[in-house]
Amino acid sequence: SDFKRSLQAHITNIVGINIKNDHELKGLTNKFQIYQDYRLKEIERIRSTYETIDPDLLFSVAERIKRAKTIHIYGHKVSHIAAKFMELRLKTIGFKNSVVNTMDDFEVMFDLVNTNKEDLYLVFSFPYYSVHTINIVEYLKSVNLNIVSITDSIDSPIFLDDKNTIIVNTEHPIYFNSLTAVFSVIDMIMTILVFEGKERFDRYKKLI
Repeated sequence: SDFKRSLQAHITNIVGINIKNDHELKGLTNKFQIYQDYRLKEIERIRSTYETIDPDLLFSVAERIKRAKTIHIYGHKVSHIAAKFMELRLKTIGFKNSVVNTMDDFEVMFDLVNTNKEDLYLVFSFPYYSVHTINIVEYLKSVNLNIVSITDSIDSPIFLDDKNTIIVNTEHPIYFNSLTAVFSVIDMIMTILVFEGKERFDRYKKLI
């Protein structure tokens, strides 16, 4: 029935199942063939990501991170994993930041009510795009805050423009999203931050 299908779709959305029904590796039976095919796809994800990203954009984002009073990070479901990775990396080099739980309406509301023009808002969203995240980006845009979105396509609902959106290849033969290239780009930004702020990094290392 329509009700049953709607209920199944709703449950799938809640638990965040991220596996394609008809994935690309389905026809492969040889273990070595599976290994080779997947390895090449991983390499291609990284290569295509860095070929399409403007290096100046990454340096610009790093500069905005340095200037921000506080960094707020948003991500839902699989995007939340990327957000937490970003949080960890930033904390290890001494930047004040926090991941906002998009499933907690009160936490989101509290964070948005206390927005600050001096802060930076980093928002991750990959298919299936979360309506929570889309609404958050729309609000941040409406009050003209400092936003950087990290997503998979110019067709993404959180794409802003070439100066404020990092596009990363998240295609995966089995899952809807791979975070391999996402993690790599995050680490690239961290590398820029460390090399452009060695004194800050050295001071922080002494404290820990």
